[in-house]
Order: sequence, then C-alpha cells, then structure tokens
Amino acid sequence: MFGPRFTLFADVLLVGVLTFLAALPVVTVFAALTAACRVLSSRVDDDATVTVGGYLREFAGVLRSHPGVLGIPFLLVLDVVALGVGAPGAPVLALVLGAVALVGLAAAARWEPGSSWSMTLRDAVARLLRYPSDGALLLAAVGVAGVLAWTVPLMIVLVPGVLALATVAIARRRPLMQAVA
Repeated sequence: MFGPRFTLFADVLLVGVLTFLAALPVVTVFAALTAACRVLSSRVDDDATVTVGGYLREFAGVLRSHPGVLGIPFLLVLDVVALGVGAPGAPVLALVLGAVALVGLAAAARWEPGSSWSMTLRDAVARLLRYPSDGALLLAAVGVAGVLAWTVPLMIVLVPGVLALATVAIARRRPLMQAVA
C-alpha cells in the first residue's frame, strides 16, 4: 500500500526512538548512533525493514566491539562539563570536541562488525581531510538536528534516526577509499 520512501520514513522514525532509548545512559550515545547507522545502512543494502531485534543485535555488537565505545563518550561528557564551568582554554577545547564528534560521526557510519576501530577512525579522518565538503555536510546535519530538537522538544526522540540517516547518506556519497595503511 505504501511506497518504499514511506517505509524508509517509518524505519528512520523507529531507529530514532530506539537510538534515543539506547542513548539514555549518555555513555552509550556513540554505540547507539553506530548501531543506528549499521541498521539503516544494512536496510539500504538488503532492502529489509528495521526491526527492534535487529537494532538490539547491532547495539550489542557495537558494545562488545571495544571498551572505548563507552570510555570515549564518558571523557567527552567530562570535557563538556569542564567547558560548562569555564575551564581555561575553552575555545580550543570546544574546537577539539567538535573535531572528535565529527570524526566519531564519520566513523559510526563506516564501522563494520569485526573491523578494527582504529582503522575505521583513521579512514574517517582521511576521508574528512580528503573531502572537506563531507565534514561540512555532517556539521550541517548536526546543526539541523540541534535546531529540530531545540525548537520542537518532542522531536528529541526522533532526531537520532534522522541524524543517523544523514550520516549514512554522507558516508555513501563517495566511493570507498582503499584502506589507509
């Protein structure tokens, strides 16, 4: 009855809700977003609809992949708190946090189960340096997500799905680079 675009819309909404719920402990934000990117990426590849079980399997796989998946967001939260209380060097720290978040988004869209996080991060940095417009698009996606969440607070539950879809779309707009050695 409904076309594939409407199905994609429904899947993005479901992924948004699931990602929001999975990210509630805050330190699981990166793992939840990575799982959302994996689910939406495999949805595009296999043309299958998103399921709660499929998302939970991806989320568990990301959590098992490396302890840094939980440690890095914890450190970033501490850095944001330091910015909030007026730590010295706040502009530099804010720039570093922004760059880390940008690389994290790019890496979240590229990670595959069984692959090395260090290689995925190196590939994300290399691609962002090679294609600066991808970084600008990621920043725009984050900006739009922030504006949506700020102007319509009820959208906070759905915004992670839209951000994951934008991240996957940006990652897929260029051919895959060869592995960075």
